[in-house]
Amino acid sequence: MMDEFFPIGVTYRASLPKDERTSDLDEIADAGFNCIRIYAGMRKPDDLDQVLALASERDLKLLVTLDYQYTAVGSAEPCMESTLFDQGMEEFFHHRVEQFVKNPAVAAWVVPIPNPSDVDFEEVALRAIRAVDPDRPIIIESQEAPGKATGPVGISCRISDLPPIGSAVPWQKERYIGYMLRRAASASNGTGAIAMSLQAGPSSEWVDFSPEDVGISIWTALANGARGLIFDRWDPGEVPTRDGSIKTIDGKCWHGLKRIMADIRRIFELPGLMRGRPVQAAAAVLAPSSILIPPPIGRIEGAYRLLADNFVSVAFLDDSSLYEDLNRYSVVYIPYLPSCSEQLGAALIRYVQDGGCLIAEAPVATTDEEGKPYSEAPGVGLSELFGCKVRNEFTEKSTPVATTGIAQGVFTYVGANLRFYVDGPAQTVDVQAGRSSITEFLDEKTLIPSGPAVIIGKYGEGKTCYIAASLSSAYYGMEHPYPRELISGVLDWFECPRQVEVTGLTKGFENEFEVGVIEEIDHSNRRAIICINHADRSVNPTLVLKTGPASVVRELITDTNVQTSIDADRLHIPTHVPERDVRVYYEIE
Repeated sequence: MMDEFFPIGVTYRASLPKDERTSDLDEIADAGFNCIRIYAGMRKPDDLDQVLALASERDLKLLVTLDYQYTAVGSAEPCMESTLFDQGMEEFFHHRVEQFVKNPAVAAWVVPIPNPSDVDFEEVALRAIRAVDPDRPIIIESQEAPGKATGPVGISCRISDLPPIGSAVPWQKERYIGYMLRRAASASNGTGAIAMSLQAGPSSEWVDFSPEDVGISIWTALANGARGLIFDRWDPGEVPTRDGSIKTIDGKCWHGLKRIMADIRRIFELPGLMRGRPVQAAAAVLAPSSILIPPPIGRIEGAYRLLADNFVSVAFLDDSSLYEDLNRYSVVYIPYLPSCSEQLGAALIRYVQDGGCLIAEAPVATTDEEGKPYSEAPGVGLSELFGCKVRNEFTEKSTPVATTGIAQGVFTYVGANLRFYVDGPAQTVDVQAGRSSITEFLDEKTLIPSGPAVIIGKYGEGKTCYIAASLSSAYYGMEHPYPRELISGVLDWFECPRQVEVTGLTKGFENEFEVGVIEEIDHSNRRAIICINHADRSVNPTLVLKTGPASVVRELITDTNVQTSIDADRLHIPTHVPERDVRVYYEIE
């Protein structure tokens, strides 16, 4: 986002008592934060002016939030700019930027978007800001991953607000941060995403943030390419149970602040880690914007997790540029495509013909983009692409399936009789010659096979996998290991490159061990591998990746060199990651 500035800050409210501001900003600067986020338009000018002056004296940069929606609704005190709202939104943004534009401490503008699909709101705000300040970054803040953005995206990562997954244990919500950041970064026009509203400190009775929880959230954000870290709030105000404030209601700093700032200081010890970028994604989840019914969130995130839990770097696509974008990825996963245009269908066929690998879950192309049913499903030529035709849908419920192992000698990556559930609607499909069923539906009472569930085959230079139900939403709801193993086998058959191979990991811990590879450290070809153990027991896997320009590896957290080995062109890095902890391995000269 900002090449020379990586914001690590906290939201600070100008409404706090004046006699507290000097000590507050001293504590913020002494803790190691390099910026504060303030809200413009909520209070009187002298409140903001004093905070701006105190911040500048302490070399704290400012992220100025132009919160039009909040101010328009009103606050506990009269807004000094109440007459501006009659003049319109563009005038509001124009006026606010003029107020602060000459302050050298302002590092960026933040524009909260009430609705991620409200393109007009974003365009008006950008036009008004750029008329006054053509240079500073504008962070578009969204409460959910946006469909498309024209600049850097700030994504809300409040753990207590994130939707539960399965049993909703902490690591599942932590990994949701990575999903949100990846989606936001994919929509940011290449400018990256900032993790905002990170929570820390004392909280409500039902949410407890330990230093370990917060530290893991920080490293999870970095492993997934975050271009900044902004904590939710410094002071709880008058609400003692306010989630995630760093100071307590009695004015004391949270006891875990030193621990998490120690993590942040380690980040600053390797500046290239902040300027680096995640390894190029090998796979993409395609969520077309043109379909009539938006895909359920469980399918999108479930598809992401099926890939990410197999240590494949993942990006997100819509269908705005079609083939040009598809062709950048070895694998494309479509978790939901009930309606499909001829243009999109042709792009998918061409992608596979030219060597791409495609996974799709039912329903696929049952209607055109206007809802008119096709004569067969999948339509627009996709039945030939996937080698199967839908006869009927037979249930909306979860359905048991079992893998069949070796299928006609072409697929040997999944063992036989792995049983698990998939979500409906499930389909009865007829498989064409030359294609193979590697998983079958089971009769729920007798467990007798009742028809193909996962069909694979070759088409042109590429390969396909058709899933006649929803594997992604089933995995999202209950992260059973067998769906992940099934997709692992498909990825191996696809010859999909992994960002790193992980060996020696205790079986069943794959979805609790996260790896992020950051490239081009210090503008070189060196890499940093961030290993995050979300589980409550230590693990000792070995990382295997292609040999880089340096074979000496140092672990950042413990500050020790690691004894590596090289086999052919593969670098082997033994690791030890304690429970609920992080290790960072980076290449040195």
